[in-house]
Amino acid sequence: MMPRLRMPRNIYRTGLGDLQRLSGDATAAEAGYSHARAELEETLKAQPNNTEIIATLALIHAGLGDQEAATNYAERAISLVPMSKDALNGSAYEEIRARIAARFGDVETAIPILERLLKAPCAEPPITPAVLKLDPDFDGLRGDVRFKSFAARKRNRQFCRVKIAGLEVKNLDQASCLRGVAETS
Repeated sequence: MMPRLRMPRNIYRTGLGDLQRLSGDATAAEAGYSHARAELEETLKAQPNNTEIIATLALIHAGLGDQEAATNYAERAISLVPMSKDALNGSAYEEIRARIAARFGDVETAIPILERLLKAPCAEPPITPAVLKLDPDFDGLRGDVRFKSFAARKRNRQFCRVKIAGLEVKNLDQASCLRGVAETS
């Protein structure tokens, strides 16, 4: 019997931990992250290739300040679901890797990933110049000239037309990724 997956609760705990960390309540953040980590690491034993758990553990370890574990989990998620095989989910794991690198000041890792994500028409949620300007996860990159140029760009979205079940759908970046058949307009 598979253990009941506790992802939603632990995603909320991770988000709460992020808010507590950002507001300066490190003690509460660490408690929330640690609780979520314990539950997810136990669940991961039964589901070792569950990328949702692996990616969440990457964020939790980043919140706990463990760069090595956070990076290892993020890279594991990317290796299981690369963007080349699943543009939608793969881009989410690449974004997590970029966020972790940025939090720990690893500019040379974060910048190339962000550059790829800014060009990807299928990132969900998309990395945009507005996100880069506002999201505190990227504070560690703000002094880099390349990052400043990314944040100053206007979003150049690639729109596409896709037929799904005989209906033409326009301007849906996700649709092109999910179906893998896009005509760039």
